[in-house]
This record gives sequence, C-alpha cells and structure tokens, in this order.
Amino acid sequence: MRVRPYIQKCSLFFGASVLLSGCTGQEPGVNLYTDMDAATIKPIVAQWEREVGVPIRVTHADAKGVQSGMGLSQRLMEEKGSLKADVYWGRDVSAMQKLVVDGTMTPMRVTLLNALPELCREDKGNWFGLGARVRVFLYNKKAFAGKKPPQSFADLARPEWKGKAAVADPRTNGSSNYHLAVVYTALIESDANPLLDQIKANAVQILPSERAVIDAVTSGKAAWGITDSDLAEAAALTKPVAYTACDQAESSTARSMGREDGDIYTIGTPVLPCPVGLLNTRPSSIEGRKLYGIMLSLPSSVMVSKNIPDLIPTYNSLSENPPESRKGRPLNLSKLRLSPAKPAEVAKKQTVLLLKLNRLFGTPTTP
Repeated sequence: MRVRPYIQKCSLFFGASVLLSGCTGQEPGVNLYTDMDAATIKPIVAQWEREVGVPIRVTHADAKGVQSGMGLSQRLMEEKGSLKADVYWGRDVSAMQKLVVDGTMTPMRVTLLNALPELCREDKGNWFGLGARVRVFLYNKKAFAGKKPPQSFADLARPEWKGKAAVADPRTNGSSNYHLAVVYTALIESDANPLLDQIKANAVQILPSERAVIDAVTSGKAAWGITDSDLAEAAALTKPVAYTACDQAESSTARSMGREDGDIYTIGTPVLPCPVGLLNTRPSSIEGRKLYGIMLSLPSSVMVSKNIPDLIPTYNSLSENPPESRKGRPLNLSKLRLSPAKPAEVAKKQTVLLLKLNRLFGTPTTP
C-alpha cells in the first residue's frame, strides 16, 4: 500500500515529461528550423529559450539554400508525415507559401496578427513576418554624381543603361525571382513579356547572387543594380554606394517604359517578409505553440531589430515609432509605396515565370 503513492507520483512525473517533450520520448525542448544567420540570431534564441522554459534546438539552412530562397523548406517538404521541426523562420515568403499550399503549416487566428500590415501576414494566419526586406536600387555614387538614380524596375531595359545594370539570376535566386514575379503580377502579359525580352537585349548583367550584385556596383563593374534592402543598407555603411526603394514616384513605371503618365500602374517595391510559421503535426506541440507566440510578440520584434538592424520591423507601431536601431534609416514600411501583390498571388506566377526564363536565358547549370 505504501508503494502506491510513489508509483502515482512517478506516473504523474512521467506523464508531465512526455507532455513537455511533445510525446517523442526525447528530452524536453522545442525545434526551430531557420534560414537566418546562425551567429546573428544566437542571442535572440537565447532569450526565447529563457522565455519558453525549455531548450531550443536550432537547425540552420546552408548558404546554397539561403541563396536559392528554398532554405530549409525543401527539407520540411521531404519530412512531411514525420516532421522534426516545430517552428520555421525563413527568409523567403514564396518558399513558406509553398508549405502552406502543401498543408505543412498550422493556421493561427491570433488577434495580434492584426498589428502587422497585410503584406506581412498570411490571410489565414499560416505565417507572419518577423522582420522584412524590400527591393532597392543600389547605385555607385561616382557613376551617379549629379544624376538621378533609376526610378523603375523597367529601367533595366532602357538603352542608356545597356550593360551597366546588374541583377541576381532570377532562375536561381529567390528575391530576384520574387521581384520579377511581382512585375508579372502587376503588368498585363502584353507589357511584361516584351519588357523581359528588352532586359535580355539590353545586356543586363545576370549575376550568381545578391552579394555579387553588391560587389559589382561597389567595384564599378555595374553602375547600379537591384538587390535586397538589408544587403544594401549594410553595404552603404562602408562602401561608396547609396540606395533607394524601387518604383516609388508616381508614374515612374510608365515613364521608364516609354508610356504616358497613368497608362501603366506604378509597381511599387516588393516587400519580402521573413516568415515565421507553426508546423502541422509537430513533435513538440505545446512548446512549439508557445515559442511561436513569443516570436509573434512586440518585444521579439524589437529584439530582432536591435540584433539585426538591417531588417525592417513589421509591426505597425514600430513603423510609426521606429526602434532606436532603425532611427535615421530611410526605409519604413508605412512610408513606402509597396507593391500590393500578395505572396499567394505572386507564388502562382513564379512557376510559369521560371519556364519563360529558361526559354529566354537557357536552363541554369547546377554548380
């Protein structure tokens, strides 16, 4: 009879342990897959670990996965049915959108999501953006002394810039592909297809990565290029370059395409949220949900901005009153003309667009 209370206590302890470990039989913890830089987010994860109360096991994407935009999303697709991640923090919203369509993510109808702009959250709550980038023109200050920088994505096709502009290869780079898909979403095909042909004819430098675009503009091999804002902001701190957001001025797209004002909708700059999503059938159900909630909180957004100041905060309140780390920086989601194309719409264009790119430029070789 004296043994029974002891057995009951052990049973309760064992039950709690199983619950904390998500019924996987492993040590208590929560599993975070991320495409973010390991060294940069280390202090952020350490704070989340203190808040969630169990160890956070982090799996990082390799450089090739980050560059392509796929990150760890392909691995998650392969793990479907036996997921090893609880939360995924990516860099490419299209890759996250594919996971949503595939049924890999859990929709979360959390009121706090309304504190973010529509372009930084999925309609049904499958992901939200923890930090964001936009697409910008990066230009060499010497090449543009006394001149206006480019005004539109369509300037890639203008004859005065033949051979002098650069972009990352949209066949193999997520951000560049997304930007082009936004253009195809905004324009009718009878405008978009000739523009793509003109870009090829204009000898635009198609480079292997976004960082290669930075290097080309910095060195003067290209007068200007289109790239991600976080890379441009970092480069502008130490290199002879400056940047401005794409397609901001009224009728800038139409004018760059040689059309009348108002004839073509001004595209605006694509916003690229760094999406966070909660995995379906995750191994650590309770802890995963708790970590997701912590990551969604306003303090986490402030902390990310402090540790990764080149990312633009996504909270509406932080757009209105930027954290210290963003003060003095010109890019602010509430003050930019953002492309209204939603990620789900853009993702539908990307598959067809890739076929067009392969026909025009050839299928890229695998390194």
